[in-house]
Amino acid sequence: MFVVRPPDGSDPAPVVARAVSRTRRCWSALLGAALLLGPVPAFPAAAAQGAEAPWKVREATGRGTQASAGGPSAAAAGLQPPSSVPPPGAPRQTGHKAAQRAALPLDCSGSTIYALQNGASASDPGTLLALDAASLAGPTPTVTASVVSRIPQGGQTNALGVLPGGTGAYLVNRTGTASSIVVHGYDAASGTWTRYAGTTPGNGVVVVAGAIDPVSRIYYYAALGTGTSTTPGKVSVYGFDTETNTAIPGVIATFDLPITSRFSANGDIAFDASGNLYIVTSANSSNNAAIGVVRGPLPTTGSATGVALTDTLLTTINNPQQRQYNGIAFNNDGELFIQFSAPATSTATYLQAVNPNNGALIGQPKLLSDTTFASVDLGACSTNPTLTLRKNIVGRFASSTTANDQFALSITGGGVNGGNTATTTGSTNGVQTPAAGPVIGVAGTTYTLAETAANGGSLDNYDTTYACVDTANANAPVPIPSSSARSPHWPRVRR
Repeated sequence: MFVVRPPDGSDPAPVVARAVSRTRRCWSALLGAALLLGPVPAFPAAAAQGAEAPWKVREATGRGTQASAGGPSAAAAGLQPPSSVPPPGAPRQTGHKAAQRAALPLDCSGSTIYALQNGASASDPGTLLALDAASLAGPTPTVTASVVSRIPQGGQTNALGVLPGGTGAYLVNRTGTASSIVVHGYDAASGTWTRYAGTTPGNGVVVVAGAIDPVSRIYYYAALGTGTSTTPGKVSVYGFDTETNTAIPGVIATFDLPITSRFSANGDIAFDASGNLYIVTSANSSNNAAIGVVRGPLPTTGSATGVALTDTLLTTINNPQQRQYNGIAFNNDGELFIQFSAPATSTATYLQAVNPNNGALIGQPKLLSDTTFASVDLGACSTNPTLTLRKNIVGRFASSTTANDQFALSITGGGVNGGNTATTTGSTNGVQTPAAGPVIGVAGTTYTLAETAANGGSLDNYDTTYACVDTANANAPVPIPSSSARSPHWPRVRR
């Protein structure tokens, strides 16, 4: 069992220990487990593409009858973090060239989530707001908002996406023409906005959802179709290349909304650190609201009809007030925040935390402090931590060459209910596939990482060890005393 704890070793509740901008990768001998907490600067692209990663090391000696160096042993190794953020000191890429030469004003540490506020008309400026994440998590009833930038002729924009590294942001006009739609790009270094031509969903079709995939760095935006009382509406996803600032032609993908309604839908999308898409949606004049998950990666090219994807329901939201759910974003503690506005003409906007693993609502909604206009979207460049369980076999028990010992891995706790189990295959040594996870790790939550022998094998035939490294600090070892191997202490970290 692994617990995210504050430095004094006390129980995690009510204090939430943060593992922000740092990954702790642990290999547990007792459980044959790997615990990965992020988000982090990733390995270079070569490692992500299959080159020898720095965590592939010999980690245990063993006993047994096999005549090999150290005998049979089993340890665990971690999967590399998502390749969304360059390592420290590496050049940061963005479609806004000026942003490469200066400090990054947009905050990706997890301290800030961004919101988009409309104006009175399309010709009026919109507003990019910074929301204080501490006020989201703290006891105050109001979320503190401050102005980052005014958006020229952005009074009717939507679908906010923030670039990894905080170098810029993108959004689109809510409606386009038959030939194009306006994409607004923000250069965080110069504080300026530029307008580009994007792929249109059709004349007058409304776009309400958008986000940037931290893995591919593509800006995705979506139009939410209307269904019936028994069938869901269809989501059509479009793309914009943030490296070249050009539209990706065609439809990227389609999937069903997680609700059924004959009324038009509102909503938003966000990506987790692994490239999975989360969608929150509600139907106008309806009690229907829900959160769904589309497993990534999303396609990066378009076609006439788009690739049909599957949206899995995470949770339904009881919505008798007929709130308009229109924003969703992650912070660096693994918390998912959703945003809604009151129906009719109110400019009040509220945010609420959600457990991304099971969809449970956390706490009470909090009012956004700036009510000049209603906020219509959320975005963030902070990414969630992940947990991954992977087996590293340094040497196999003698008979396993023919018996083919395997290992069943699992991650449980914190509401994790999908993608959290795996059973190894094959008979080779080294880091095994598949892995359990990655799953979203929420700071302050206890997770149990476990393995059992499979295919007739026995854990009694193996010695196991564990190790932890900090991949944001040149894979520096993280000491965990033997007595606390099942409950390592994770200090509060800010970088």
